[in-house]
Amino acid sequence: QVRCKSHCGPGFWSEWSTLYNLNVGAEVLYFPTKILTSVGSNVSFHCIYKNKTQSVASKKIVWWLNLAEEIPENVNINIKCETDGYLTKMTCRWSANPNALLLGSSLQLKYHMSKIYCSNFPSTPPESEVKECHFQRNHSYECTFQPVFLLSGYTMWIELKHSLGTLESSPTCVVPADVVKPLPPSNIKAEITRNDGLLNVSWTNPVFTNDDLKFQIRYAVNREELTWELYEVLSVPTRSAVIEVQLCVEYIVQIRCRALDGLGYWSNWSRSAYAAVKDIQAP
Repeated sequence: QVRCKSHCGPGFWSEWSTLYNLNVGAEVLYFPTKILTSVGSNVSFHCIYKNKTQSVASKKIVWWLNLAEEIPENVNINIKCETDGYLTKMTCRWSANPNALLLGSSLQLKYHMSKIYCSNFPSTPPESEVKECHFQRNHSYECTFQPVFLLSGYTMWIELKHSLGTLESSPTCVVPADVVKPLPPSNIKAEITRNDGLLNVSWTNPVFTNDDLKFQIRYAVNREELTWELYEVLSVPTRSAVIEVQLCVEYIVQIRCRALDGLGYWSNWSRSAYAAVKDIQAP
């Protein structure tokens, strides 16, 4: 209950206000009622939790989001980028759980491009630009940098704006040359040698690459349901491989590649090549 009295001069205290019973209404009272903060930050507020007048240890309390899902210990927005095989553009994607967003909040990607490689510990620079991103069906966003400077460092982060304040995700830095997804090999040729049962495969390296590539070959007996087998090409540089297979069987072959140092992504699988069955003369 609350009562009042004039601050200046004589007078009397008012009657006590209507009784407010803490056992009625909200199960939990917060002071202040709302706080906007980021992952890893420390905030302080007062919480009154009603449990039949018994105190509850803080370590026994689990925080939930909108009474629907438990809040994880660490939440961040991951930005993943991919440079196309023609080295003309870099596409970056990131996603945000709509259930975890505050009503009335907005998200945008901000970035800063430096003329040198990324630092070991990227930080949010004072100067930045906003990149237009397009919302996708799977609650993700897609942004395209075109033209792209292959050896520059692109520092990016997501900014959340709300009436309670502004938050930023942890910055990440990307060098476009390190996230290339090359084009698949072309001119795939496959042939089974007579009598030996060896599958000879050859190909042409994709454009805008050098010989610093590693390859994977997948092959299968050509039938309705394909059961692929994978062959790692260990000798580099090379543009051919020999695999032991069965005779008198038609095979379907595909190849993909990626940078030898492991940076970037595997290319898509190439177009299929077919190793035709040839007549073999009995001895």
